[in-house]
Amino acid sequence: MEAGSPSKVQQAGGALEASGAAAAAAAAAAAGAQQTSIGAVAGADAAVAAAAAAGGSGGGGASAATTGSAALDEPPRVTPPVAFGIVEPGVYRSNVPVEANLDYLQGLGLRTALYLSPELPTRTLRGFLAANQIELHHLGLETWRPSDDGSNPISVELMKESLELLLDGTRHPLLVLCSSGLHHTGVLVGCLRRLQQWNLTSILQVREPPSCASSLQSCGLPYPSSTRHAHYSLSC
Repeated sequence: MEAGSPSKVQQAGGALEASGAAAAAAAAAAAGAQQTSIGAVAGADAAVAAAAAAGGSGGGGASAATTGSAALDEPPRVTPPVAFGIVEPGVYRSNVPVEANLDYLQGLGLRTALYLSPELPTRTLRGFLAANQIELHHLGLETWRPSDDGSNPISVELMKESLELLLDGTRHPLLVLCSSGLHHTGVLVGCLRRLQQWNLTSILQVREPPSCASSLQSCGLPYPSSTRHAHYSLSC
């Protein structure tokens, strides 16, 4: 072996060191790649979570906007009185309304109210009529006369005075009402139908109370045999 030449052992040691360094470098590179991969996965997970949160928030906002829009498009709910009905254009009938019915009645643009019961109007009714400047005619009290047997008969005077107001078109839109919307109101509507030449059978079939027959006779109105419903102007 020549002087100054590395021995085989030294060459082998150098080769081993070089191999070890390469292995260490490879391991470091692999660890770095693994950390990069973990970071990328974590970043992707964060991005997915953020997108999901944004989507949920956007969806909730859209849902809220849709709900709000639907609420704006939905018409207001109004409730007519239980015994409410349309007699003729501009003439309505009803029982005494409650608070829940006032919005519906306000939409009718009423000018006049004929109250046919002798009892005093409720505070709700008085307040509604006053607030809307609706003229109240409490004919039930004005024409009421006590009877010997304690009953509450419907007088001819009440029907005649009520018909005079009802037939005055300048007072329309007009609401006819009594406590139940059937007894006094039904008789008045029946008298009107007789003036319109409806026959008695037709009158009683239009949701009128059975007691109307005898009360109509007390109005002194004729009973034509024709079954046709002749129109009688309400603006005379």
